[in-house]
Amino acid sequence: MTKSLLMIHGIGCGGEVWDRMRPGFEAAGWLCEAPTLFPDRRVPENPPESLAELGLDDYVSAMADKARAMADETGAPPA
Repeated sequence: MTKSLLMIHGIGCGGEVWDRMRPGFEAAGWLCEAPTLFPDRRVPENPPESLAELGLDDYVSAMADKARAMADETGAPPA
């Protein structure tokens, strides 16, 4: 069973915010996933108006789906 870590970014950034920490976890044997939430809408310039339609429940649902997919892949839910 692989130990996995789902790294979730905060507001105003993307999955790359974890780039400095990720190598340490991977060196310790962790499978790390650091997705950018809704990358098609979270663009630096001229984001689409549909970005404002997203609510906290959308973000939670997206990461819950990702966590389930990781659990299916590794055999255990991610930290």
